[in-house]
Amino acid sequence: MTEKEQRIVLGYLRQCPLFQELSEERLLWIVPQLKLRQVQREETVLGMGDPPDAMGLLFRGQLKAVAYSNSGREIGFSMITPVQHFGELSLIDGKPRSAAVLAVESSLVAFLPRKPAVELMINEPKVSARMMVALTQLVRRCNQQIMLLGYQHAHSRVCSLLLRCRTEKSEEGLKVLDFPSQREVASLTNTSRETVSRVLGQLQEAGIVIKKGRQLWICDQPRLEKRMLEGRE
Repeated sequence: MTEKEQRIVLGYLRQCPLFQELSEERLLWIVPQLKLRQVQREETVLGMGDPPDAMGLLFRGQLKAVAYSNSGREIGFSMITPVQHFGELSLIDGKPRSAAVLAVESSLVAFLPRKPAVELMINEPKVSARMMVALTQLVRRCNQQIMLLGYQHAHSRVCSLLLRCRTEKSEEGLKVLDFPSQREVASLTNTSRETVSRVLGQLQEAGIVIKKGRQLWICDQPRLEKRMLEGRE
């Protein structure tokens, strides 16, 4: 890693929630341990069954955690956004990867090898505490995903995913932040892109959402919740 790359990596590490309470000296200790990797869209970052040899950090871009059905169909678990870490489960229990991680777009990732990662978790209580919080959040997201996939109708699953997204208030309604592409929505809701497109179109016709390109606003949350429960198109 060049000196310039080290400064850039240090800047990313300062933004990572997992390391935000570490001293500058400790962050500088982490930098040379990292292995950077630039990945392209649809490239596999971690494969199911891979050995637990490192923890990943996403510096730039977007990733997704997925598994595959017996027929080879992709089933999405979650999206991974910048400065999040991933792959920590295998690091903790030493077992092979239980899910794959794929690049949604061109992304910059870093891998912290198992030995220094475990050393941080053992000797830095603040890292351990933040890791426990992150694992709790992971369990909650998994519970939400299980509930989402439990809906019989694809219409309900797409509505449920919309209701789970982060939002902020705007003049048009609740603006959905970082809304996934239709392909990723299809993966996360175990349906097809065509079905996702149809459901979003129906919600827009009903005045429940507004969609402009990749931007989406929820205009009537109570009706969206009702659609989720009823599974009605």
